[in-house]
Amino acid sequence: MVINKKNSLVSIWPVLSPLTIVYLGLILWRDFFYRIDVFPKRKLSCVVISIGNISSGGTGKTPMVISLAKSFKKAGKSVAVLSRGYGRQ
Repeated sequence: MVINKKNSLVSIWPVLSPLTIVYLGLILWRDFFYRIDVFPKRKLSCVVISIGNISSGGTGKTPMVISLAKSFKKAGKSVAVLSRGYGRQ
């Protein structure tokens, strides 16, 4: 919801609803193409841990990654952290 200058609520649902449907359609097509092997799958020779898509921010993903990386490093494992999106370094 968005509050305008008169403090009344103006719904943004009519704007976002069509975009949600388009986005869902794109995701379904992408998943379908992976299932029928149009997009190749890759088998890696290492363990991959993915942390993300929990929420856009403030949920503790970065501290979790740091903690896991330190734990694996302490156990003598090679560690690589890949990041994309806001705040990457």
